[in-house]
Amino acid sequence: MSKEKKKYTVTIFGEQYTIISDDAPDHVMHVAALVDSSMQAIAQNSNLSDKKIAVLTALQFAGKLLSLESATKEEKIKYEALVSHIDQEVSSKLLS
Repeated sequence: MSKEKKKYTVTIFGEQYTIISDDAPDHVMHVAALVDSSMQAIAQNSNLSDKKIAVLTALQFAGKLLSLESATKEEKIKYEALVSHIDQEVSSKLLS
């Protein structure tokens, strides 16, 4: 059963946007606030156009996402190696 999509109105960088999502309301508002605060921080330290601020914000989030994906892959590799080691240890104890 799929979740029901709801319509939300959020303000990001002084502009209102309508978002349709099946995510929890708190999550939608948190994401919008995070984007808004990131754009505000970039704008505070520059006099760039809104478009450039949006692109720099997107690059910032994309960089964080790639770092998290890489860390997740590394953790998965460690986990699989640990499970394999445990399996080998258990098998060797059972065969002794």
